[in-house]
Amino acid sequence: MQHLPTTTLNSLPRLADFALWATACETPLAWQPGEFIAAYQNAQDDLIKDALEAEPVAVALLTLLTLERPEWTGTASELLADLTTHAHGEKRPPKGWPGAAHVLAGALKRVAPALLAQGLELKQLNRDSKKGSKHWQIRTVEDNERQKRQKETENTENDAQHGTSAADASADASSSADASSVSKGNQASADKVREGQQNAPTDASDASKPTGSKWAGMDI
Repeated sequence: MQHLPTTTLNSLPRLADFALWATACETPLAWQPGEFIAAYQNAQDDLIKDALEAEPVAVALLTLLTLERPEWTGTASELLADLTTHAHGEKRPPKGWPGAAHVLAGALKRVAPALLAQGLELKQLNRDSKKGSKHWQIRTVEDNERQKRQKETENTENDAQHGTSAADASADASSSADASSVSKGNQASADKVREGQQNAPTDASDASKPTGSKWAGMDI
């Protein structure tokens, strides 16, 4: 772990702490510099491609937007109609295909990060003041812009992860402090009980004797 404090990455991927730790291990393991992060990114790309292939909506979007049509804007209902016609024509859509606009909207939110990695940006615009419906903007992005958007998304996720860890640590510390306070309170109560027992009369005759200087030295 002696290399970890001086280990840096040009950009932090998902699971940034793990990526830094593994990169710091490259020298002790006799790996080439940058070997881990390259393999890690290739694995991430493969996972993204597999995830997109399992999403019919994502596949249709990737073919709907091309160099001839680099941008699309409209409501989820309009997009569902366009995608259905583009992907299936007059045929009946297969099982799992969104049957309503709100189902499609949920699918868009789910596949947006993976599509961005493939150069397709999905953005939900402000609600239309006249029609009262939300619009979606879908467009192809260049590599440099795609990397910028990905970095922003990953930084947000990393910040959220670190924030959760800090909150958990704070909660643990608070719980420990509460437990310590309860323990001290219980100990103080126990001490008072013992003190009371020590000062209590030893038998019934002692309890009947008056106290005070007036009766001192008298055998009653």
